Amino acid sequence: MLLGLSVGLVSVLLYCIWKVSAVMGLAPQTVVAVVFRLSFPALLFVGSAYAGRWYEPVRLGNAWPFVLAAFWWAIWPALDDFGGRFAFGPPVSWWASDGVQWSVLGLIVLGGFGWVWWRSRR
Repeated sequence: MLLGLSVGLVSVLLYCIWKVSAVMGLAPQTVVAVVFRLSFPALLFVGSAYAGRWYEPVRLGNAWPFVLAAFWWAIWPALDDFGGRFAFGPPVSWWASDGVQWSVLGLIVLGGFGWVWWRSRR
């Protein structure tokens, strides 16, 4: 029973990965990497929503910059795949370069925590 359920869930997951890969024109490995990386922001979201009941500093209202930054980090493989496809001169498009990815990540974290700090002082 448990083996059949596991095989069924894995089959559905593989079908979804294949379908997303075909629709978006991404390599299946890229979709697997994005799905794996998306587990981190999901865990951060659920963890901060749950743990925030008992410990105020980790509530979702304070931790959302981490969740958003983890989501941004999770889609980097897809950006790299798209950026390499649409590049004509340099190896990747400017919006898929490492400098832009890290800069946006820093902006999310610093801007997000600046916003949280500003809101807490009011």
